[in-house]
Amino acid sequence: MNKITKLGVSALCGSLAAMSSASAGELGVTGSVDMSWTSMDDEVTGNPKQYRVMGLEDAGEGAFNIAAALYKDEKYDIVEKGYTLEPTRESVLKKPVNMHRDATHPAPASLTFNLQAVAASFSTSDSTEDVTGALEAIISWATPVETWVADNVLNATFVNEALDKSETTITVGDASSFAATGYGVIEAGSSQEEVVYWSAKSSNDLTVTRGALRSIKQAHDTGVSFEERRNYERVPPGITQFEIEHNFGIVSKNDGFNREFVGGKTYAFRVPNVSAGTYTVRARAIYEGGALSEWIVLEKTITAPVTGQSQSLEKLTFIFELKEKNSA
Repeated sequence: MNKITKLGVSALCGSLAAMSSASAGELGVTGSVDMSWTSMDDEVTGNPKQYRVMGLEDAGEGAFNIAAALYKDEKYDIVEKGYTLEPTRESVLKKPVNMHRDATHPAPASLTFNLQAVAASFSTSDSTEDVTGALEAIISWATPVETWVADNVLNATFVNEALDKSETTITVGDASSFAATGYGVIEAGSSQEEVVYWSAKSSNDLTVTRGALRSIKQAHDTGVSFEERRNYERVPPGITQFEIEHNFGIVSKNDGFNREFVGGKTYAFRVPNVSAGTYTVRARAIYEGGALSEWIVLEKTITAPVTGQSQSLEKLTFIFELKEKNSA
């Protein structure tokens, strides 16, 4: 049997433990890694730990290099008990959020309405359209969107001034690589974490909206971290309907609103027999389970378009060219 006089052990975490022995029955450990060993009579001393050997190398002259990973068999008990991990800061930031609207169920992104004349007939023989003078309102809205802040750190710098909760201009150490607009996280991962959105950049000064994406406005010391993060938008899932309310045809404001419901993939609605005037329209999204977004509201004065008989541009051009040739 070979007498082992020296063992070099490296752990996967990067620490190194050197074990030296003057005889086969003694073992000494130096370094930052806790070790235990078993003697020939199976008596265990120290703090017992298990290691999985990943590699073994004969260094010659009774010396061996052993690479091993710490092994904990209790991890299988944790799996079988069904324990779950709490979400990390990164996974929380990746949840869908929407700026300036209902955080969980975003509202339509925009809303507008206009009047247009109703065509009574269209002649294919002379390409003319007869307009009756009747008007209809066209209400349209944009699909809701939600903003995501990803884990990707595009640029990292620091806040170059002390901030209170109300300041809307932030000076950072270096904004030369920052986009013209974007999202940043101050003191990421700490209890003082805050998301901001900057809408303008001048040198190292950012014009920001504080407490963006449902974060809380915080006071910050000079020198704390500032990270530019990647962000993107998506249409939130689960939209089943849109609810539209308007006062077209309502004589008195005390009469309330007309209410309409349309499908979740519909983004326009027609209201017949409308005259010029000042009206109020509002819209909101309805999600699976009956969850509602906030209302988006628009009050607007609309005027009637000019009505009458019109001809296509192609025919007018043809008549003009024909007269030019006849006069020649």
